[in-house]
Amino acid sequence: MQASRQQLTREPMPGWKDKAGRKGHPGHGQESPLDDFDLADFYRAYDSSQSEPTIEPADFICGVSGSVLHCTLAAEYDNTATTRATASTPVSTPQAPTEPVDPRLEAKRARNRAKKAKRRGYDLLHFDRKKEDVPFCDNKGRVFALLLGWPVGWEECTARANAAMEQLQADLAGCRCPPNRRGPFAAYAYGYSFGGGQPRPMAFSRTKTESNAIARFLADPDVQAVFKYICGALKTWFPKHAERYEQCLALYREWGSLNPPSDLPYPALTLNVGRWTICDPHQDSPNDLTGLCLDWILGCFDHNKGGHLILHEARKILSLEPGRVLLFSSALITHETIPIPATEWRSGVTGYAPGGLWCFAAHGMRTKEVWEAQASAEELAEEEGNGIRRWEEGLSRFLTVPQLQQYWDAR
Repeated sequence: MQASRQQLTREPMPGWKDKAGRKGHPGHGQESPLDDFDLADFYRAYDSSQSEPTIEPADFICGVSGSVLHCTLAAEYDNTATTRATASTPVSTPQAPTEPVDPRLEAKRARNRAKKAKRRGYDLLHFDRKKEDVPFCDNKGRVFALLLGWPVGWEECTARANAAMEQLQADLAGCRCPPNRRGPFAAYAYGYSFGGGQPRPMAFSRTKTESNAIARFLADPDVQAVFKYICGALKTWFPKHAERYEQCLALYREWGSLNPPSDLPYPALTLNVGRWTICDPHQDSPNDLTGLCLDWILGCFDHNKGGHLILHEARKILSLEPGRVLLFSSALITHETIPIPATEWRSGVTGYAPGGLWCFAAHGMRTKEVWEAQASAEELAEEEGNGIRRWEEGLSRFLTVPQLQQYWDAR
C-alpha cells in the first residue's frame, strides 16, 4: 500500500509527550557506556598551540531502548579488537571513474577499502528500516549526530525524489559547473552565504537556467515532504540549534531581504547532482563550527558494497542506503565516501549554515575588517577572549538524552 505524503510528516516532539500530557518518550533510564570521543576535544580548532588530543570512537545510543546499539557486522569483517589509528589517517582518496569498469571489480575494491578501515579500528554499521531515529553520542552523552528513522512510505517517497533528482540532472546537463573541492562531481550551491572575499552576505550566483531547474526540484512535493520530516527531527533532537538557525534566517530576512532556499532552517543548500558523488576526506570548515549539517542521500546503488559514509574521528563506517538522512557536525568531523561501481549512481542534497553569517552579525552587520577599524581598544581586547566563550556556548547546544527529556517535559 502506497503511503500518502501526509504520513511522512512528524510532530515537533515525537515520542516525548502527547497532547494529553502522558509521558511516552523512549526509556533512557540506565546510563550507557561510551568511549572517549568528546566534542570538547575539538577546541584545537581555536587553539593550535594545544597538543592534538587522542580521539576515540563514539558508541551509539539506541533511540528506542536507551542501551548501546550493537550493530551486526557483515560476515566477511572481523569483529575482534583492533589497533586504533590516529584520527588524521584517512582511507585512501576515491577517484572518479574515467571509463567503464567491471562492476564486480569495483565492488571488490569497495569491500577491500572498508576492510582496511576496519583493521584501523573502524566499526562497520548497518541499519534496519525502523521508524525510530538513531542518535550518536560522545562520551559525555551529548548527541552530536542523528540518523533519521525510516517511516511508512519512505521507500516510495525516495523513489519519486530520485526521479526528481534525475530530472534535475537532465536540466543541468548543459550547464558549466564550478569546481568542487570535495570531489570530482558536479555540485551547485543555492541560497546565501558570507565569506571568500564577499563584501557582504549575498545569494550564490546562479544562471537563470540553473535557478529555475533547482527551484523546480525544491518545489517537488516529495522533496518538500522529506524537508518537513527533517525539520521535525532537527527540532526534536537539536532544539537549540533549530532555534538559533531560525533566528539567523529572520535576521537576514529583515536586514537584506535574503530568503532561505527551502523550508529547511538552513541559509544554504548544495545539490550534489553528479551521478558519482564520492567525497574525498574533508571537513566543511567554512560552515558553522558547532552547527549541524544535513546529508540526504539519493541514487541507485548497493549500499552493502559501496557508498558508505566514513566518520573518521568517531571511527564509524555507515552503510546508508538511498533515502537515508544524517544530521551531523560536518565542520568538526572528517568524513568521506567509499566509491560505488561505475554502473551505479549516487547523488544527494546537503544543508548547512555558513559560519561567516554569524561572524558578520556579531560585528554589528559589518565585516570584521570594518569593525576592527571602528572598535575601541577595550572592544578589541574583549574580542580576543571571546573564542573560548563562543566555543563553550556552541558546545552547550549539544544536549544529552536526559537533558532533551527535561527540555521537552518542561513544554
